[in-house]
Amino acid sequence: MPKITTRPYALTTGLLLYLVLDIAVFGVAAFSLFGEGFRGEEAVFGSLLGGVLTACGIVILVETWRASRGRRSARKTLTYLSILLAVLYVWRRLLPILLLAVLGAVALVFVWLPASEAYYQRIEPKRKRIRGYASATKKAAGVFRKK
Repeated sequence: MPKITTRPYALTTGLLLYLVLDIAVFGVAAFSLFGEGFRGEEAVFGSLLGGVLTACGIVILVETWRASRGRRSARKTLTYLSILLAVLYVWRRLLPILLLAVLGAVALVFVWLPASEAYYQRIEPKRKRIRGYASATKKAAGVFRKK
């Protein structure tokens, strides 16, 4: 488990912004579910939005914790959730979702800076690809052939 002091400041800032985003997502979800912002025909949309944002908030919380431990997949999941928030804003044009999308975009920039990439490369190196799969299988098959 990596120490917090070995983590770059850019990554720490990005992860803290994701925690702030998580609190904001839960706040908007609670307002959508229990507030009086949606009435009449839009009540169904408010319930749907609240449910989706609650699920996003739980995933953001878990993936932020995993990203702080050096997991590359968590960083990609946080990227996808930030994109989802931006698409959700484009779809409905609500001010609270705009604030969530902007906060997610800023956190996303910090998490993908080169210093953060170097940290993830040090903690969880990328696997090297085997080039020439066909030639590798031919070589492997050639070992078992009789000459």
